[in-house]
Amino acid sequence: MDINKLLSALDNENNASVIQLNYAQIAADKNNILQQLHLPKDTLKALIKKVKTYRHVDNLDDLRYGSYIRWISLKHTNKDDIKLTNGGILCHMKQIENDIHLICKNSWGHLFQLNMSENIIFQKLNEQELVILSALKYLDG
Repeated sequence: MDINKLLSALDNENNASVIQLNYAQIAADKNNILQQLHLPKDTLKALIKKVKTYRHVDNLDDLRYGSYIRWISLKHTNKDDIKLTNGGILCHMKQIENDIHLICKNSWGHLFQLNMSENIIFQKLNEQELVILSALKYLDG
């Protein structure tokens, strides 16, 4: 592990919430939220695999501008329609009425907006967060 990367990651205020977590907590949180969808076992396993390097985010303070997010819409009532999106880069957050709307840009450069309360949001762990989590795992032995 590169000590300079670790020190840089620890100095970054944006990583404060990750310091309170570990890989097991992140995995359990994702598993718990996905279990609530009552999906078939194979579908659930596939979703968990797809969000392996992500963490579930339901708190506005944990979202970071410039991070890559993916989500599952909660609007679908048919389990066959529940899909993990390809996602996009978080560009802006705004409050409209009593909800938070996330403005993202996809890989084609198109901007779009999603409602935070109508989606399960997963944010990709960045390199600094992964360094911190690896250090915490090492310290836990």
